[in-house]
Amino acid sequence: YRLKNAPHVITRPGLLLNNYTTWLYYLWPKGGYYITWIDSVFLEPVWNRYPGQYGSPHPWRIDATVFLFPSDSVGRKQAMDFLTDVIPEGDYVLFLTVQYEISDDYRATEWVKDSLTYGYSLLNILENDGGAQLARQLPLVGSVPYAVAYRKGHGLIAEKMASAPDEIIELKFVLEGNWDRGYFTTDPIGPASKWRKIASKHALPDFTPSDTVQLEVLGIRPDGSRMPLVSRALLPEEEIDISYIDVQQFPRIALKVYVEDSLFRTPPQLGELKVYFSGVPEYAYDPATTFELNADSLQQGAALDLRVAIENLMPVDAADSLRIEYRMSNASNVVTTVEETLLPMQSEEQRIVHFSLDTRAQNGPYSLGIELNADHKPEWLYLNNFLDLKYQVYAERFNPLVEVTFDGRRILDGELVSARPHIRIRLKDENPYLLLDDTSLIRLAILWPDSVNYAPLYFNSPGISWEYSSDPTRQLPVGEL
Repeated sequence: YRLKNAPHVITRPGLLLNNYTTWLYYLWPKGGYYITWIDSVFLEPVWNRYPGQYGSPHPWRIDATVFLFPSDSVGRKQAMDFLTDVIPEGDYVLFLTVQYEISDDYRATEWVKDSLTYGYSLLNILENDGGAQLARQLPLVGSVPYAVAYRKGHGLIAEKMASAPDEIIELKFVLEGNWDRGYFTTDPIGPASKWRKIASKHALPDFTPSDTVQLEVLGIRPDGSRMPLVSRALLPEEEIDISYIDVQQFPRIALKVYVEDSLFRTPPQLGELKVYFSGVPEYAYDPATTFELNADSLQQGAALDLRVAIENLMPVDAADSLRIEYRMSNASNVVTTVEETLLPMQSEEQRIVHFSLDTRAQNGPYSLGIELNADHKPEWLYLNNFLDLKYQVYAERFNPLVEVTFDGRRILDGELVSARPHIRIRLKDENPYLLLDDTSLIRLAILWPDSVNYAPLYFNSPGISWEYSSDPTRQLPVGEL
């Protein structure tokens, strides 16, 4: 058994039995108690049939393997009666507090009042029936995640209390019993590009006709939901064809084996259970081979240049192209996305990805997120598909410098010049990346002696010449007239 607890906004509380989800927090109550009752004979949770038993309603209108109680006075009394009067001695109890928000209160501070009102409380029950050692601290520290597992009347199995309201706690424990049946479920197998067969070998000591070994193949869809595909008796040695399973619909499978021996209670010894299939590519970065970033602080207009090695780790040729997504986000979380598609990568092939970005439209701090296999084709792991970088773009620091000369010299305001002067205008900027090479960036106008309004001058007018340089170190005139 594995029991996880925390406020729902942090992670969803739940119970796993043999790696299979037994229940998850049903989003109700906001603050309260969940109790799982486990039969000591079959070591399975007792069902809470809809519409709810022993004062435990179910908001989702379904059968459940957990009993839900709110933390108000009525709910606390129902929970106490359930633990005391319903669950028999010798059966197992899993008790945990639940909270939707971190601030939700399950009212542990009122357990002491219940002792005065009823003569007993949840605290007394957990300590006396289960041997709980940490529960007494809850009325003092307030509503923090708490979980306890015990066998009623026989003592404590496991207990844990969070040190902070937002902490995640987890209980792991094994319940052992002499039972005539059982099952196990494998971890998800795959993803596959082609399913082939299942090979099994097992020995049955003390074989009798009543012995049962049953195999169930569970297809796992991309969204994680499961569907039984095969259910059949498993022979001592055989191969089962599964080539017909659609890998697009079920890229992963899991195997579930049921065994039963009601006479001798001796489980079969499973010597081999193998699944044969063709795998899928596994993409990952290899920065140890190549990782080159020209700079993480750039003047506006400079190119951000990144080279990083990627590889297909698996001995499997990719059938489809590889889509890479580059996401740039600024301090206001405005995201710009650029996509790139690579040809299919061969088995264990390595490539260098080159990304160059023009920063003329950027200013300030940015995050660059790179995702391999952005369309999420089946893959072993997606966690190693992400690369996150930070960089800063600095805007213009100084205004452009303008120099105007008349017949080769600078003049004072109001100074007389010749009737037809040669006027030269020089413009220089310190940014070597944002070149002033476009006449649309500049306006020229002149005020004639007989006018009160400035008249525009155009660069294609007679008597006006324009010259610029692609070399930022040279200072050239903007125009002459």
